[in-house]
Amino acid sequence: MTNPILLATILLGTSQGSPKPDSFDTVVTKFLKETQVPGVAIIVKDKGKVLVSKGYGFADLEQRKAMTVDSVHELASVSKQFTAAAIMLLAEQGKLALTDTLDKFVEDAPEAWKKITVNHLLEHTSGLPDYLSDESIIRKDGLLRNIVRDMRATPVRFAPGEKWEYSNSGYLVLGYIVLKVSGKEVGPFCEENLLKPAGMKTARTNDPLAIVPNRATGYSKPAKTLQKEDYTSRTYSATGDGHLMASAKDLLAWSEAIQGNKILKPASWKQMRTMSAPSRKEPTKGVTTGYGKGLAVIEANGTVTVNHSGGWIGTTTFLQTGITKPTTIIIMMNSDFTSFAPLLREIESRLKTGKF
Repeated sequence: MTNPILLATILLGTSQGSPKPDSFDTVVTKFLKETQVPGVAIIVKDKGKVLVSKGYGFADLEQRKAMTVDSVHELASVSKQFTAAAIMLLAEQGKLALTDTLDKFVEDAPEAWKKITVNHLLEHTSGLPDYLSDESIIRKDGLLRNIVRDMRATPVRFAPGEKWEYSNSGYLVLGYIVLKVSGKEVGPFCEENLLKPAGMKTARTNDPLAIVPNRATGYSKPAKTLQKEDYTSRTYSATGDGHLMASAKDLLAWSEAIQGNKILKPASWKQMRTMSAPSRKEPTKGVTTGYGKGLAVIEANGTVTVNHSGGWIGTTTFLQTGITKPTTIIIMMNSDFTSFAPLLREIESRLKTGKF
């Protein structure tokens, strides 16, 4: 799952009539045409008002099925905030502590792991090397405990807490900790304790073989021609670093749960959006960026915003939630070969005027 982006088609899928010149619809349609991205779902909400809630292009090219905000996408690394929230919930319940070290959860943990805490995993300061450096493994089924067992043989990259380095391995292990502590795999645990309470109606554990109503088919472009996304095993589709599927509407419900301090205690949400010292960057033009627990954090002119991007085979996702100012931006593309950054820049520019 890709490192989060810190950011300060063919035809218009669901619009009615022809878009006006220079309208937001025009910009999105042009983006899809120029990039060959099949479809995108976008929601923008600001100050309690939904400014955009629309799908563009196609969720499925073969069936010519239009993309909508109800289309269900693989979330990829946007899932990390849910894994982090699951850990925080278990901590609230007294079932683990963020200061617990890995040897409490992993049998025969190597000596280096005995210095890695749950908090290090949450903040990407553990030193665990990223298992996705070898993507050939993602098409193999297996048991999570065996994956964690095999990871023990790989040396850590640095001493825990020494620096910040994005690591999917850390969140895979966090998913294993959820299983060890709760007795439930991280996906089902999140479904019961986070997704349903947040009002996420179609969100679920990712499974490439499951029949999922309104699933957005993922696409890649290894050369100049689009093709369906390659297969990922059920095992690696459901690990804690990128294990969920959801629609844009679902992510809006989750964003509102974050803004309302729902599900978790306010103190837990505050911890999740507090930058770790190793991740914190020097301010640039009054903007400070860093990473908390499962969330990238932006502090600018007294405002606090959290976000996370996700990039995986056949999918690119983004959720940004304003904390001090209630703004939500959701971008979900069923492709893996184009950045959403131009769309985000357009949205942020139009938020200044309110004209979409």
